[in-house]
Amino acid sequence: MDIKQLIKNEYGSPLFISVKRYIKRHKGLVAAGILIIAAVVLLIVFFVHRHIEEENNPELHLKSDSFERYVGDTVMPADFLESVEDESAVMLSFLTEGNSYTFEEEGTTALTILAVNADGQHQFKTVEVTATKKDLVSPVITGAENDVLLQKGDAFDVMEGVTATDETDHDLNFKVVPEEIDTSQAGTHTVVYRAVDASGNEDIVVRHVMIAEEMLTYEDTEYPIFWSAEGVGDHPYLIAVNREMNTVTVFARDEDGRYTVPYKAFVCSVGDDTPTGYFYTLERYRWQDLYDNAWGQYATRIVDHILFHSVPYYSKDPSDLEYDQYNLLGTHASLGCVRLTVEDAKWIYDNTEEGFPCVIYDDTLFEGPLGKPESIKIDVDDEEKRGWDPTDPNEENPW
Repeated sequence: MDIKQLIKNEYGSPLFISVKRYIKRHKGLVAAGILIIAAVVLLIVFFVHRHIEEENNPELHLKSDSFERYVGDTVMPADFLESVEDESAVMLSFLTEGNSYTFEEEGTTALTILAVNADGQHQFKTVEVTATKKDLVSPVITGAENDVLLQKGDAFDVMEGVTATDETDHDLNFKVVPEEIDTSQAGTHTVVYRAVDASGNEDIVVRHVMIAEEMLTYEDTEYPIFWSAEGVGDHPYLIAVNREMNTVTVFARDEDGRYTVPYKAFVCSVGDDTPTGYFYTLERYRWQDLYDNAWGQYATRIVDHILFHSVPYYSKDPSDLEYDQYNLLGTHASLGCVRLTVEDAKWIYDNTEEGFPCVIYDDTLFEGPLGKPESIKIDVDDEEKRGWDPTDPNEENPW
């Protein structure tokens, strides 16, 4: 074995020996080098990890950078976000205010939205929200409070004398439907005025514009009719039902044969499904099945399922009256038929023939030339009488 191999076996390779000697002689320098290398490695790991985290952070897309709300409004983070992009579930909150925030006073508030995903990555977005006091006062429409009665052909502007004002806003959204009315046809038109301010407060006024076919005179008082008074055939009466006032007026013929003479008036009850128009009555029934085993006396069919009839009964028994419904006479209470007292329903049944003219119309200003009669009210605690119509001519009637 030569001398080099002996040294190598005993002390290691010459290079190793040299390194050992160098480290021994320059310990400080070597230690510094090791620290520098370790720091570089740590920095590389940190920035790589940070880059990976940044790539995985939730992405928040705002609807806007600034928003407006009212004092008293409560907001949540999602109210300001257009979308959130992340592969996992994301929890949203305000950084310092929690899950919601309520504006207590006027001013601008910076709210920071925090989004955290399932892996703990997070993202921040800040929005500015300006809170103002909410306008709670509605606009006021004036000049359309009263219904209007016109004669056929009269000129009428739906906006004449009508204004809308607001104590805060001067540029109101003010509309009327319909914008025009054809006064060449008799009838009743419903006009709706609506004013809305910038805060969404509104005022709505409903007005009826009634166009009379002609004006007649009874006892020195003019009253409108909304149908032709000429009539058809030789029937002695025309019966007119004012749907708005729950009043029935019977008109007889004048010397010219026109239905212009007020003859009788009844109180009635109509309903939302009561039609308007000019009809010629159909068949009549002593008792008529109405609905859900209810019955009516002295029924006269006006059109389709719409009839004149008494207040309903629970059965075909004149002592089995729906007395609570009877006390509603004079109000909207029917399912579409024209309810009357037994006396009045019987008068129509007895005094008219099939095919006599009947008009159902709307007039919010005049009940009719003979006014609106009062109906008797039933004492619901009077078990002896309450099952009977007070006007029923039946000899067994305790009234």
